[in-house]
Amino acid sequence: MRLTKKSKTRFSYLDLLSRFLNFDFGSEDARQIKKFFRDWLVEARFPPNQKARRLQTKLKRELLPIIAPQDRPDRQKAEERLSRLVARINKIVLRPTWSVESVDDWEDYEMFPDANLAKFPVPPVLKILGGTWYVSKMANLSHRGPLENFLWWTVIHAMETGELAKLKTCSLCEKFFLQDDVRQEFCSDKCRYDFHNRTRQKKGYFGKKRKERRDLMLKKAKALLARGQSPTEVSTKTKLSPNVLRREGLLK
Repeated sequence: MRLTKKSKTRFSYLDLLSRFLNFDFGSEDARQIKKFFRDWLVEARFPPNQKARRLQTKLKRELLPIIAPQDRPDRQKAEERLSRLVARINKIVLRPTWSVESVDDWEDYEMFPDANLAKFPVPPVLKILGGTWYVSKMANLSHRGPLENFLWWTVIHAMETGELAKLKTCSLCEKFFLQDDVRQEFCSDKCRYDFHNRTRQKKGYFGKKRKERRDLMLKKAKALLARGQSPTEVSTKTKLSPNVLRREGLLK
């Protein structure tokens, strides 16, 4: 994939994998996800929607016990799960092919920062015959073959680089996302807020807060009435109706 000076955000092929795993082929327009893949120069051949859903199911069945286990597997079980996933990928014949591209044609090669390799690592290059070249064995392997091959290749490549550990499922909506921080449990701020709000509601948090606010306003109303302010003024300042003030014994 050719990078440009506009590539300011971190990108990983796991972004494509998570987008595929989250996509609803039953209700969403499949042209959207195909365009998303093409925008990242991945021209993998998409199967019909029904087969795409079955592929989603296969991928989730293999990945979820690893990235979102429902138990706490010991070392032996963890190794068994990883080995089973590798064995599953090994059944697919992924014969690599190589390509060569002139780095001199890249607009952005000089813009790579000296030490900031976290977002986009500087690719290894070959300097020979008066030029600089990028020799790759992955472009033709995954980008233009069947979608299933590309996605399984993405998984095994992420295992090789260690990046698979960043693929998580949201603690609320259960969508797949890439973790930017080890403390991140949710795919978005909305899910994080909704989760904590629901937790607080279950614990009676909001009911308790309403009671505290009501008690505070009643105390304020009592003080205002003691200063001689009218019931109308007190109701306006405390937002407590005259009926509430009477029920609480502050008005006759």
